[in-house]
Amino acid sequence: MDLCVAGTNGIIHLTDFVIPFNDTSASFTLSTNSSFTDPATAGQEVVDFADPIVAWQAAGYGSTGWQEPLPSEQVVQIESPQETKMIVEFSKLVFGVRDEQRLPEMKWAVMARKTQLVVDSVMTSIENEFKPALVHPGQG
Repeated sequence: MDLCVAGTNGIIHLTDFVIPFNDTSASFTLSTNSSFTDPATAGQEVVDFADPIVAWQAAGYGSTGWQEPLPSEQVVQIESPQETKMIVEFSKLVFGVRDEQRLPEMKWAVMARKTQLVVDSVMTSIENEFKPALVHPGQG
């Protein structure tokens, strides 16, 4: 699954958002403080990243038209697949509660809730013809 997030200061593009293609590394393309010359206007117009929708559309046209600084690919090395890390972390949490009388950690519940808020805002944007939608921490 592809994910492209555009903001006022740049774009991040992931081609393997859900599960990395490779078990040893994951990558994403990042462009900050970049601009894009619209090929349709023969270089006369520069797209400003202040409008996230325009920036997102510009990102889909490939490398022709990008102005310095160019987007850069970032590669993150992975020790083990995320599925393995998830099971190991879950096992540690269960062991801690069951055998060491620890209280359940709220870290993952908070992270899951924040992720859901972002997904809900994306869905709201889609339902409203891709108009920007704010993430509201007080939702739900």
